[in-house]
Amino acid sequence: TNNFQYARSKFENEVKNRKVFSGRLKCLRKKANLSQQELGQKLGLSRSEILRLENQKRSPSFKTLIELANTFKVPVAIFLIPNELSELENLIKTFHKLENIEKDSDSKNT
Repeated sequence: TNNFQYARSKFENEVKNRKVFSGRLKCLRKKANLSQQELGQKLGLSRSEILRLENQKRSPSFKTLIELANTFKVPVAIFLIPNELSELENLIKTFHKLENIEKDSDSKNT
């Protein structure tokens, strides 16, 4: 029974994580006004691979996760932490503000 509960818990977490990732990917892609085809081209993936990621049919590789974060200029955690979408937008804004503060600080030190 413990093995079954463990397996069920792992499965439920995987489904939940895939759902979070898929929703974030679709939201960020649309905010960037990119089609699935265009995003796929940027990442070296096919449109059907992007579609599978957005439809929870496939989990991203670690490399794809990093490339997506770089493409959208967001931290990787954005794709993994289950927050409400309004909280997601606030997290992204905060991240960009911190990034700008860091850039300003770096330029003043040079």
